[in-house]
Amino acid sequence: MKKTLSILAAMMLFLFSTSCNSEDNPNAVPPDAIYAMVTFMGNTESGSEFEYQENNLSQPVTLLYKGTVDTNVFPKGCRLLIVFTYQSTSTADGGWIDIYQVAKAYNAGLEYGTSASTDGWKTSPLSMLGMWLTGDYLNVNCSLNINNKFNKYTLVADEATLDTEMPSLYLLFEPDMAGLIRPSQMFASFNIGSLWEREGVKGFTVDFYSQEWNSHRTLRFKRDSKGEFEMDVVQN
Repeated sequence: MKKTLSILAAMMLFLFSTSCNSEDNPNAVPPDAIYAMVTFMGNTESGSEFEYQENNLSQPVTLLYKGTVDTNVFPKGCRLLIVFTYQSTSTADGGWIDIYQVAKAYNAGLEYGTSASTDGWKTSPLSMLGMWLTGDYLNVNCSLNINNKFNKYTLVADEATLDTEMPSLYLLFEPDMAGLIRPSQMFASFNIGSLWEREGVKGFTVDFYSQEWNSHRTLRFKRDSKGEFEMDVVQN
């Protein structure tokens, strides 16, 4: 009987544990487990497939799992975070894996706007835990003060900078203030592939309002001589 990875639709912000091989502690995560943002490619007769790209320079590989994903909740093409290990017959080039935990990511594309259209890039504070690139995707791990939902969480490119080598992007967040507000960890994956299609683009910056600094912070992603992206903090 096949296992099913069922992602809780109404609680998309939280980790959902799945079955693994250990009968003593089915939720135990091995110390060598890999935490990765992947794309769900669909279910097959033998299980389910995920596309995984370790970093911006590596080639995408296919991960295979002997279980299925509930496509009524999580359609083909969606992004999610999985915690996994390779089975003994697999390698870093892909193959069969064991999955221990799954987090449903917030999936979105890149939007376009101006300072005027966004009320001066108006946004609420968030706690940034991580930001990294894998191919066309900018992945974000942060803590948001929300009540399990929000009015806005978008990545917006400043139209005035699109023809420059370093377009400016803004991570804009607006919580729904009704109900109990509490910190919630959230993973997001923004498809910024349209940015790479523009001629002359060598990188970009991402601005957000930091809860810890109580001010705007800007991260800069720039290609080095090898084509790999370096990230640093721009002094605001």
